[in-house]
Amino acid sequence: MRKFQHQGWLRRLAVSRPIQALFLLLIILIGVRVFGLYQNKQSVRAEEISRENELTKLTARRDELVAEVASLSTDRGMEEAIRERFGVVKPGEKVINLAGDVPMPPPAPPSVPWWQKIINWFASIV
Repeated sequence: MRKFQHQGWLRRLAVSRPIQALFLLLIILIGVRVFGLYQNKQSVRAEEISRENELTKLTARRDELVAEVASLSTDRGMEEAIRERFGVVKPGEKVINLAGDVPMPPPAPPSVPWWQKIINWFASIV
C-alpha cells in the first residue's frame, strides 16, 4: 500500500501548475534555440552556395588564363597579341578592306508626336 501512496505524490507533483509551467518554459526555450540553429544553418548554406559560385567563376577564369599563357608561349600567339593590343604592323604590310564601301541607309523621317497627328487629322477633316 505504501508503494502506491509513494507513486501518488510523484504523480501529483508532475501535474502541478508550477511544474507544468516549468516544462512549458523549457519547451519554449528549446524551441527558440532550435529555430536559431535552423536560421544559422540556412545562412551557412547560402554562404556555401555563394562560395561555390565564386569558385566556379574563378576556375573558369583560371582556365582562360592558362589558355592565354599557352597561346602567348608560341611565336604566332605572341605576334597576334602584340598586333591586337598595340595596333602594329610589319614593315611593308597594308590593310585590305574586303567589305568595300557599305552604303549608308537613308535617314528615317523624323517622328511626329501623337498630338500633332491628331491635330493634322482634324485639319484634314475640316
